[in-house]
Amino acid sequence: MYGIQTTTFLLIFVILVAPIFWMLFLSFQPYSVILGGVKTLGSVGLTLDHYRSVFRQTSLLRWIRNSVLVTSATMTVGLSLGVFGGYFLGRVRSKLSYWITISLLLAQTLPPTLLIIPMYLFLRRWLGISSVPVLLVITHVSRSLPLVTWFIANYIRRILPELEEAARIDGCNWTQILLYIVVPIIKPSIAAASVLIFIASWGDFIWGFIFTSHERDFLLGVAVQQFTVQFAVLQTGILLAIAVIYTIPAVAFFYIVHKHMVRGLSAGAVKG
Repeated sequence: MYGIQTTTFLLIFVILVAPIFWMLFLSFQPYSVILGGVKTLGSVGLTLDHYRSVFRQTSLLRWIRNSVLVTSATMTVGLSLGVFGGYFLGRVRSKLSYWITISLLLAQTLPPTLLIIPMYLFLRRWLGISSVPVLLVITHVSRSLPLVTWFIANYIRRILPELEEAARIDGCNWTQILLYIVVPIIKPSIAAASVLIFIASWGDFIWGFIFTSHERDFLLGVAVQQFTVQFAVLQTGILLAIAVIYTIPAVAFFYIVHKHMVRGLSAGAVKG
């Protein structure tokens, strides 16, 4: 049994973790090592040239700002709507709430490529929205909200209704009950939901690619792809540096919320 566990762990490490460390290591290597292969490793020292070139040759700070702005707005809107919607679905037992839940799960199964043309026509042509950040926030929220709402609703169903009934007797309205009683209890599920929204927004490429036509509006995910086609010769070192910078916020965010996220996923998966 111990051997199987060790083999499984090593396999997961090689598939998921090792490429990240390899990317980080190569981002500090000169082109002679990157292009020379394994036999050139250790032949020269580490360098920061690729990171310097990123800031000199690209609009990296603008792309980071765009990504942070869109992701922050998406998380704020998505979590707010998810908590209110999840509270409704978790507490209201009716055919309406049942069919809303089914609709949310059905919407989550639709591939993004199926929605590109309808979303583009609806937002750009019919509503006339021209602001790229607004377009991206709307699309990111629409893609992550169904799963987030369903996830939070499952967690809220585990809370004893007697707590809310006692608060009503004390004179609290439903908004106060939600904000001061329910939300503190469901913090783990909110943390888990925030990770789902963060991944959907920060890691987005397809919607950013569809709605952005100018370099000044690029998200980091789109910038990485565009960088590979802007130059006749692929500058691998700079591309690796951008990829590392792109990865850091995701790793940092996961590290901050991972304890709450694990509790939220564990508790929300099984109704107690």
